[in-house]
Amino acid sequence: MHNILLIENDFSNIELIKAIVKGICNLEIALNYQEAIKIANQQVYNAIVLDIHLGNGPDGLETYKEIRKIEGYLDVPVIIVTAFATHPEKEKILESGINSFLTKPININLFKLTLNKVLFK
Repeated sequence: MHNILLIENDFSNIELIKAIVKGICNLEIALNYQEAIKIANQQVYNAIVLDIHLGNGPDGLETYKEIRKIEGYLDVPVIIVTAFATHPEKEKILESGINSFLTKPININLFKLTLNKVLFK
């Protein structure tokens, strides 16, 4: 079973993603930058699902950049899931090296399709 790191601070989105991946993937949750870096240093995950806006502190892109520096994470696929989906913001995110970009509210079928795509490429 694949191990996924979810970096998200909205509990309703956490519960939805838990329900989507139940029985498909093991899910570890980090609520912010500090937790994400700590958890990523303990284990290399098969994929990361990441929100851009994590409340106070560094945002999702800063978190992404720091995780990429951790040994074993250079090629781990990252899926951004965000409510902030303006065209310039999306371009900036994709140019940073993110594998996939999804908008909130989360489309369950599209989320599953995207997750399968990055895990079984």
